[in-house]
Amino acid sequence: MSTRDFTINKQFPLTQQQNEVVEFLLKSPYCINATQTGGGKTYTTLTAAQHILNVRNDYECVCLVPPCALKAFKRELQQKLCQPFNTYTSSKPALMNNARFHIITHSMLNKYIDVIKGIYKRGHSIVCLVDEYQILQSYYLFFGLET
Repeated sequence: MSTRDFTINKQFPLTQQQNEVVEFLLKSPYCINATQTGGGKTYTTLTAAQHILNVRNDYECVCLVPPCALKAFKRELQQKLCQPFNTYTSSKPALMNNARFHIITHSMLNKYIDVIKGIYKRGHSIVCLVDEYQILQSYYLFFGLET
């Protein structure tokens, strides 16, 4: 099966399998990327999100991640996708100009819920990426974002 090449930065090409994952993610409104360890879950998922943001100017991406994944998300966005991003952790927020990616650590979601509400107030929709969803352990915490 021939799949389109979704590579954004030619210095970091996607493999055939990674392209298939990106294609699957783009076709599915809700899905889980359960690629094996070392398969590039963070990179492929962020690549799919970037393709959505490239097509839709009224979308932003919120990444809910455990603190241990923060470095990986920052690396993929900065080095491989060359995208500005904001980070919201237990430290002071680190904000970049024109950022459409927002990385919020799980433990700080309640503190920075207004960031998510602000995206909606701007009339934008959200691509939401949740890394290690099981860590959240609270149905309300995740699904209560609309309240």
